[in-house]
Amino acid sequence: LDFLLLGLDQICNTLNFARSFRKRQDLGSFTIITFVCDQGFQGPQSSLNNLSDFSSLANIPVLCINSINDASSLLARQLSSPGFRIVGVSQQQFGQENIAKEPIWQSGDGSVVQYCEGTDVTIVSYNFSLRKSFQLHEMLQKNQLNADLFFSNFVPGMSVEKLSSSVKKTGKLVIVDDSKSVAKQSDVLSSSILSLGLSPKVFQCTRDPLTDSEYGASPDVLDISHDKVIDFISQ
Repeated sequence: LDFLLLGLDQICNTLNFARSFRKRQDLGSFTIITFVCDQGFQGPQSSLNNLSDFSSLANIPVLCINSINDASSLLARQLSSPGFRIVGVSQQQFGQENIAKEPIWQSGDGSVVQYCEGTDVTIVSYNFSLRKSFQLHEMLQKNQLNADLFFSNFVPGMSVEKLSSSVKKTGKLVIVDDSKSVAKQSDVLSSSILSLGLSPKVFQCTRDPLTDSEYGASPDVLDISHDKVIDFISQ
């Protein structure tokens, strides 16, 4: 992903020129598939994990491959669609067992996928955190708690109707995001939900802004305290 920094002028300005003179349906389809070095101990030049920032800078959809469904949906719906997009693949997940769970529901633009249904809490997963979100969901079930579990991609202007309906039902929102972005897409979700007049309790499983020492060779792990999440839901 860090090599894409060299192409940001083209990604932003050349794309802006193209779409200012062409209707979207007249554009060709252009997809960049990039690998994100998130396995840890890579050093300062190979550990960029900020896909949502690319989405914000260029106002483009950025899609993260977390499961077999993500890959098949990408092939079926995105690669031949007009417009420009970036697809991210996590190196941390190489060699791990594929997530094969079929979704209950997914939006046509790939922005939101729902995998589980429940009434106690809404879990929304971002970036490459779906595996950790499923682990959290499994732990909740062991404690007789059921969750709506969603995955959300970085799609500008996406509808939050499905997510807000779930939050209205459960009254509690857990956000899981393993990206290193300081301003996170999950912050947009929270503000959108508040603007609808909803005021759920929110628990964030996210990274704090990195300290200087964390830019060296260091672990690249988002730690989630299941006990703290369970206490939050049980309050």
